Amino acid sequence: MVLTLVVIPEDPRRMTTNLAGPLVMNVKTRIGFQIALNADRFPLRFPILPLD
Repeated sequence: MVLTLVVIPEDPRRMTTNLAGPLVMNVKTRIGFQIALNADRFPLRFPILPLD
């Protein structure tokens, strides 16, 4: 299972997720780790909702 960390600020419409450091979990063994991807290609702060 691949998860991302989400930051929810005071204004939840501005929440972001970290695509450069996803968590990879083995659901069978319950062992997981965080991997570091290329931040140029996968942003640290990717908006979840469209900004108007």
